[in-house]
Amino acid sequence: MNNLIYNNLKAIIDTWDPIGLLAMHAPLDEYDLETNQIYKLLKTQPKANADFVAMCIYDIFIKSFGADVFRKDICDCLQVANKILSYITQ
Repeated sequence: MNNLIYNNLKAIIDTWDPIGLLAMHAPLDEYDLETNQIYKLLKTQPKANADFVAMCIYDIFIKSFGADVFRKDICDCLQVANKILSYITQ
């Protein structure tokens, strides 16, 4: 994996804006910690399927923000996981 993949992963996560922080003009690095964790996961699990990636995304955001702030469900995370994997497998 490389910087281009990381940058596109960041763009997907930032566009998703799961907490709505970027919409409130938070710093553009708001989701960088979570993006880095997802990137590392994809590097260590290159054959991961969408369900696994979705569960990891869900867990990462719950750990970072808590269930009271991160209100997305696993279906939302699955949509994002599919976007990420479709980009990576192009």
